[in-house]
Amino acid sequence: MSAAAPIDPAPSAQDDLRMMRELAEEGRTRPLLSGRHLVLFGAAIALASLLHGLVMLSTLDWSPNALPVIWLGLIVPAMVVSKLWRSGERDWRPSLGHKVEKEVWQTGGAFLGIISISTLALAYLQLDRTGETVTFYLMSMIAPITFGVYATALAASAAAGRVAALRPFAALAMAFVVATAMTAGTAMQFAVMGVGVLLVSVVPGVMLIQRENAARG
Repeated sequence: MSAAAPIDPAPSAQDDLRMMRELAEEGRTRPLLSGRHLVLFGAAIALASLLHGLVMLSTLDWSPNALPVIWLGLIVPAMVVSKLWRSGERDWRPSLGHKVEKEVWQTGGAFLGIISISTLALAYLQLDRTGETVTFYLMSMIAPITFGVYATALAASAAAGRVAALRPFAALAMAFVVATAMTAGTAMQFAVMGVGVLLVSVVPGVMLIQRENAARG
């Protein structure tokens, strides 16, 4: 009767330490890759916010029905370009930081898209029923929600990628949650939103691109 095959021993404390050391080294040597997308979507949202505010002020003599066209006309092309603009991602083997960063931004973006479309649909349904535009006020809450998503995603990316420089941008995004909530329903809100997105999306995006280029050499 043959002897039973030996059973592999449970991972030792040394194995656990080695794994933790590899993960830590992974975070130090592999840059986060969301910089391109932060710049792209930040620029699109900032421009859409500016145009939205100008329509509200009647500086642009456009119908309010142009507002969803403005947003879709800028965000949808940004989404298409972001799918094509992935050259940097092919240069690095996916790390834990990359995976967390990708998931948190994709989930946050999907959430913003769903809530924006749902709120817009509700506004148009109410408009059809009552002939009033008051329900469009609900859309003003998209701005603080957007900055809440930015704050969460930036903080998660900072932790996953060991990029402490992103933490101040997460805190700044929280400040813009307050600023856009306090100016809700006014044209000023969209000016604040445009400036805020430039600061918490485009600026850190440029920083991450520079870190990626430096790591690539």
